[in-house]
Amino acid sequence: HFTPNELKVFYTIIIRAACNDKDGSNITDIVENSGMSRSTVYKTLKKLSTEGIIQLHQSKEDGRESLVLLNS
Repeated sequence: HFTPNELKVFYTIIIRAACNDKDGSNITDIVENSGMSRSTVYKTLKKLSTEGIIQLHQSKEDGRESLVLLNS
């Protein structure tokens, strides 16, 4: 039931989770890797979070940045 934007953001999160960090991906990295605008990524992440697919947490290293984690 994903839109094309949701699929692109979701796959970007999955790929980053598989290749990188267990602590999550920051939104800036998702924007850069998905090739989508920051506002589109933010809107999409909010919807995925509301649906319980991902979690958003404030970064401990940079309070201005949020980390995205997949729900298990």
